[in-house]
Amino acid sequence: MPTPTFQSPAISSIPALHAFDSHSSTWQSSRDRINFYFKANRIETDEDKKALFLWSVGDTTYNLLESLISPRLLTDDDTKFIDVIKLLDVHYDAKRNITTSTYDFYSCYQKSGQPFAEWKAELCEKLRHCAFTTSALHRRPQDRALRDMYVIGANSNKGRQALLKEQDPDLETTEKIIQLAERLEEDVRHFSAPNNHNDYSVAKLHNRQRHQKQPDHNSFKKDNYKACETCGSNKHLRSKCKYREFICNFCKRSGHLERICRQRNEKQNSTKHITTIFKLNNLDRIEQLNNYSCTVPLKVNDHDIDFELDTGTFNTIISIYDWYKLGSPTIHPSQLELKCYSGARIKIKGECYVTVQYQNKNFQLLMIIVNGKSEPLLGLKWINILQLDLNSLIHTRIPIEHHINKAYDVSKLH
Repeated sequence: MPTPTFQSPAISSIPALHAFDSHSSTWQSSRDRINFYFKANRIETDEDKKALFLWSVGDTTYNLLESLISPRLLTDDDTKFIDVIKLLDVHYDAKRNITTSTYDFYSCYQKSGQPFAEWKAELCEKLRHCAFTTSALHRRPQDRALRDMYVIGANSNKGRQALLKEQDPDLETTEKIIQLAERLEEDVRHFSAPNNHNDYSVAKLHNRQRHQKQPDHNSFKKDNYKACETCGSNKHLRSKCKYREFICNFCKRSGHLERICRQRNEKQNSTKHITTIFKLNNLDRIEQLNNYSCTVPLKVNDHDIDFELDTGTFNTIISIYDWYKLGSPTIHPSQLELKCYSGARIKIKGECYVTVQYQNKNFQLLMIIVNGKSEPLLGLKWINILQLDLNSLIHTRIPIEHHINKAYDVSKLH
């Protein structure tokens, strides 16, 4: 009786694939190793690739795939290997957002105690997702640099979030996104201000009061507050002002409007334009103008000074030479800007207080000292304080006499 022969089952010599663990490796790296595995073992059919991959992928990933492909089944004949791979590509985002990757790359600093080689490897890993050589802006490096800096340095978190949603925007699109985000934030602040109902109530109250008797101005007004330092209104507290987050058009700082900007008001108050100060830089014409000048003698610091009346000048001005004659009183820096008709600025040495004696009274007055030679000019400020009578000074003044030093016989002149 012939001995029966038993055929042992065929055992595959192909080593098994390792299960994918998203905590220890990236999906992109695991996918590449799977493709190399199939190529090395000459596994070419889609059916074999699918079966071997699903058998070795591990319980966690297999359950994930069942959820991702639902309501279809992994065992369906129309479910191909490439379909399974695409599901995991989308889930693990194999193609990372370029904008996000660039932000991560430039934000990757060397950690404390981290070796340089390890930091370099981390940078290189992040670098390969930035698409510096393949992005839409790879031929325009300046635009790419600007776009990346917009993402990294944006002050608005909402603006940055809007940019990170874009895959690979160009420079123009990036700038529009940032500007749109700023406008949206501004609109949200505007509409969230709790003043719409108050405005409506005030309007109704105003309409009723138009037909009522006007209240006494000396009576206490309940709705009046201290002037708001943000907008200047006295109808609300500064903490309730809807313009608190606005940026001033003058000083570019937030917290107030341009109309009450202190820097703007100080600039306006400190700048005086002089219209008839042309005599300061036209010395050749002083001789021609002397016959038409009106002088006012004043005692300044116990020194007699003849001032030329100039109603076009706000401040009283003397030259540095006359300042020495007055005993060189202490000079303080001046914030004034003096200009002449031509628009040229006049160099100011400073300003000082002097004692002016007029009609048995003493006045402490401010005068401006300028460089160069010029006649002392009496401005409107002193005229007002001293209460000078301009009509009397101008219309009753004694004409300037022309002195004759020597007379000659007419016959000797021929």
